[in-house]
Amino acid sequence: MSLERALRQLHRPGLPTALREHVRREFDLLRSLPPSSPLAVRGRHWLGWVLALPWRHVRRDPRGAQGFASVIEALQRSHAGRHEIKQRIVEFLAVHQLSGRSRGTVLCLLGPPGVGKTSMARSVAAALGREFVEISLAGLHGDTALRGLSYHREDGAPGLLLSGIARARSLNPVILLDDLDQIARSEPGSPSGALLELLDPARDGLFHDHYLGLPFDLSRCVIFAAASDAAALPAPLAERLEIVEFPGYTENEKLRIAAQHLLPTARQRDGLGERHLEITRGALRALVRRHTEEAGVRQLQRLVDALSRKAALSVVRGGEGLRVRPKDLTPLLGPPQADEELHLTRPALGIATALAWTASGGSLLPVEILTLPGSGRLVLTGSVGDVLRESVQAAITYVRTQFKTLGVRPDVFEHIDLHFHFPSGATPKDGPSAGLAIAVALASLLTGRTVRHDVGISGELSLHGDVLPVGGIREKCLAALRAGLREVVLPARNAEDIRRLPAEVRKHLVIGQVEQAPQAFERVLARPRRGRKAA
Repeated sequence: MSLERALRQLHRPGLPTALREHVRREFDLLRSLPPSSPLAVRGRHWLGWVLALPWRHVRRDPRGAQGFASVIEALQRSHAGRHEIKQRIVEFLAVHQLSGRSRGTVLCLLGPPGVGKTSMARSVAAALGREFVEISLAGLHGDTALRGLSYHREDGAPGLLLSGIARARSLNPVILLDDLDQIARSEPGSPSGALLELLDPARDGLFHDHYLGLPFDLSRCVIFAAASDAAALPAPLAERLEIVEFPGYTENEKLRIAAQHLLPTARQRDGLGERHLEITRGALRALVRRHTEEAGVRQLQRLVDALSRKAALSVVRGGEGLRVRPKDLTPLLGPPQADEELHLTRPALGIATALAWTASGGSLLPVEILTLPGSGRLVLTGSVGDVLRESVQAAITYVRTQFKTLGVRPDVFEHIDLHFHFPSGATPKDGPSAGLAIAVALASLLTGRTVRHDVGISGELSLHGDVLPVGGIREKCLAALRAGLREVVLPARNAEDIRRLPAEVRKHLVIGQVEQAPQAFERVLARPRRGRKAA
């Protein structure tokens, strides 16, 4: 851009006063430099980029009651279920429409991968008629990626935020800060400082980009954050966010999403008609149950896309496409991918199924215990974390206090070693919620009473046998349903979480609530055999 043209654009309306003064100083500097000097070249690039920013372009939202109703209707169409989440977002947008600004509240969409966090933010942008800007924070170790670098440096460049604004070509896009839980923590110059500035209500939406050299007003933007693991969020950031939880989908919700969204999208993308690709409801259910083990629908989408590609190949070769039935899935997609090794098929001695909760959703966590001749040595294997090790120690201590009640010899540990193993050894495991399952497995091994194979267990265990509340109740129950379990044993102190479970879960799962470990022993362990002596 020539200096003369830039000078003419400088006088157009809409440019902030501070920007005009800053640009004039840069003009004076450029006039004093040879045109071919590196600083002059970088200066002209900076000038062109600054004047190309959308200083005046603002997308108008649908106004009035009728316009806002259209926004609500668009959100309702975009996602199956999620009524509480959509209600909170609608309230957020109502406040934004009245005030004209979104500062003071940033919603953090929290949930496992594939549960619709990104698509929900994208749907908000579409409903409002705004551009959508997605910024991934995964792997960022410095704030320069967000703040940019001064153009006076050879590597000067704008940060991700202002680059997104430039791409959107408007001052008020919907911005999603994705993977917020995967940024570097507690490091000098980490991205957390830049994000704190962005989320600080006291700054009224002003964000300082080093390349621009001036604060930029982001108050008109609708900003969401997204994360999978609440525990990994930096504490100062978490305090400034309002968490909106995205739980995992139930089986019926997945079937509805596949039929209403995934399958039509795959057909349209691959140029297929409805008659070219038909997947029966039984086949969709088999896909969900036997070929995926996830809280979201990401893997399910990959499988539907794979079937769509095979249908496209059939049509190109002169065929009629595909009609997929349950028996066709293995020839088309290969053997089921569900981890059958974690599913017990019969009652077992010293093996209990704990229910775990991770950033990817709920899963099964088998607990295996064996005794060996020895002198009380304890062995733990299976990538066990410190908290889980403490849960093992607490369970052993509690079970020892119950030897008389369980009918176990008080000196039994003087003659045996205990080996605790948590399968899938390559996967790190930690947390307190397996304490009750560990105690059940140990009581089973010492008493000779088998553990029911169709029951999942979750609960933290105190030294006095109290079953303490745990998190992720919904995700754990969904994992139990996916695995075909018939019953779950949960802490009675999680009664409110249990009450809020979907009707589909409560219909297909027997939910036992226990306050003390002996109650779990009675529900899960087989009745003692007459004449059989405990260890």
